[in-house]
Amino acid sequence: MPHRYGLIDQAQPSGELFLRFCPDFAIDKHLSATAFMNKYWTAYSQLDGKTNSMNGAIFELLFSALLINSEVTPFYVQSNVAFVPNVRYDILLFTLEKGPVGISLKTSLRERYKQADLEAYVLKNVHRKSESFIVTTNVGEASLVNRKIVNGDLLALNKVFHLGDIGELIAYLSTLTIIAPPSVDVVTGRAIDIAIR
Repeated sequence: MPHRYGLIDQAQPSGELFLRFCPDFAIDKHLSATAFMNKYWTAYSQLDGKTNSMNGAIFELLFSALLINSEVTPFYVQSNVAFVPNVRYDILLFTLEKGPVGISLKTSLRERYKQADLEAYVLKNVHRKSESFIVTTNVGEASLVNRKIVNGDLLALNKVFHLGDIGELIAYLSTLTIIAPPSVDVVTGRAIDIAIR
């Protein structure tokens, strides 16, 4: 069951809907990343009552389930990074090799890749080795933005993946050493304070 991982809140509409078409994603642990995402995204797409915000919430739950099945953990959902103000990352992993790795999940890119690129840029300014990726359901949009990355038109995004090549992202993440993020001392040094005597 998805809730055994703390992945969903059954009281939330997205959690309730997720359980309708994916009561236990662990039974499909043997599927490739692409097959897993295609199976469940197709199952979700056939349901009634979808909205754009629900599409995003379900896509995030599916990608999180894929990370769990692929044993790419720990990861953080809707998370913030110290010293990176006003940015909430859809998925964030902290790695020994790169520091933070941010993953932006978009069912449709349109112009949203620009926001993801800006978020990647802000992250890279604080964590120089960090990496940022987008995962989308749209192959054409992924190709278009990847061309922009190759041509140097974007600031900090590393790559856009679609459902057909999402296995490459999972394979890459599996090569990294994922760790819990370290505690950050905001200020270090010897304190001088008249209250300390």
